Amino acid sequence: METKITGAAKEVVISYDSTTILIGERINPSGKKKLTAALQAGDLEYACKEATAQVQAGATVLDVNVAALNVDEITLLPKAVQAIQAVVDVPLSFDTTNLAGIEAAQKVMPEIKAKIEEWGRKRAGQK
Repeated sequence: METKITGAAKEVVISYDSTTILIGERINPSGKKKLTAALQAGDLEYACKEATAQVQAGATVLDVNVAALNVDEITLLPKAVQAIQAVVDVPLSFDTTNLAGIEAAQKVMPEIKAKIEEWGRKRAGQK
């Protein structure tokens, strides 16, 4: 069994036969006052610095969470995705329970939209 995580430039395959996958978890405002304040201000520079540092340290996937008090995830998550994808080329994982936020973020990721359409065709028995 395989799980594939697709990004704009890379695809990571997780399976019993694959090497260890490192998922960067630093883009999460829980317990991080500087990141929380930056997200509340709509400033994504801090998140982008965290993304770059994690990839330089070996992360092969980045977990992205923008859920903080007074932050509109539906608006900010897609902006964060675009900003982070501009500085790193690894796949992203959305760490949220906000389905509308996930859907909004997917709209700015054409590779995800294409994969979802492909999976839908496969389930429907189409090519």
